[in-house]
Amino acid sequence: MENDFHRKIDLHVAALPVSESAFEKFNTSPFVLLIHSRKKNYTRVSELESDILPAKQFSSMETSAGRMVEEVVLPAYGWVCVASEMHTTNSALDGRKAEPGLLRLATLKSGPRCLNDEMSENFADAVVNNYSAWASEAHASKIDFTYGVLYGTRRASNKKDWHILRNI
Repeated sequence: MENDFHRKIDLHVAALPVSESAFEKFNTSPFVLLIHSRKKNYTRVSELESDILPAKQFSSMETSAGRMVEEVVLPAYGWVCVASEMHTTNSALDGRKAEPGLLRLATLKSGPRCLNDEMSENFADAVVNNYSAWASEAHASKIDFTYGVLYGTRRASNKKDWHILRNI
């Protein structure tokens, strides 16, 4: 796993925006830029440019880190990564593992506060609307659905995970 993580990280670092990246290419909300400029008392766009690159790099790394964990860790434990587009039958799934009569499914979020009420409802809807198709496709009579976070503690959680069960 360590070598796989090193390879993934090296690829990601090579693809990060560089200091010469043009400000116009960063699709940042003008409202976010306004708030940040106001907070810093900026009066020129050039003042924003030195702040936006690190922010975009961190955002890119946050997104990539979750994908890296899925692609490296799930297979190491016998799981298959579920690649899917938004608003498809599998869009709520990140991993699956088939066992005799049982299909294990997982959705992963990067941290303990990444789940909100709408996402909880969407996960519950996905399970209710798709469990039969998922089970049939895997020739399973039972499904085990797990919501997991990649870092954090129970204490740091926003406690939205139990809403998935409530909504089911």
